[in-house]
Amino acid sequence: MGSRGVGKTHLMVALLKESIRRGHLSVCMKSVPRMLMEIRNNMKNVQGGELAYMERVTGYGLLFLDDLGVEKPSDWVLQTLYLIVDQRYNDNQPLVISSNFDLDEIATRLDDRIASRIAGLCGKDCIIELEGEDLRLEEQL
Repeated sequence: MGSRGVGKTHLMVALLKESIRRGHLSVCMKSVPRMLMEIRNNMKNVQGGELAYMERVTGYGLLFLDDLGVEKPSDWVLQTLYLIVDQRYNDNQPLVISSNFDLDEIATRLDDRIASRIAGLCGKDCIIELEGEDLRLEEQL
């Protein structure tokens, strides 16, 4: 977690590449807002729609979700995020998340059940807070 531009996505991409290098072939990284758009699109355009897409996303051996908390928290969004996180939790499958928000803020912005399951996947000991200036702004100077 950390503010914008401190390198959260960069770190996730490095972890993803290292996971693939070590032979984890079933790896996926999704931007949460984009993933939600894809799920909504699949509701209309693919046989089995939303459920089929959700099963595909939750079925990866290692799932990276980038920018949790950016999405507008409608009832559908909250239910969909809950189902994804809950499935990973129940299957004891690894989930790597980046967010501008800590677990308390995720509980407030999204849902305390989502935050609780995220904490249950790894405990508060594996939460990494990145600090610093917005590197994208520094690049412009």
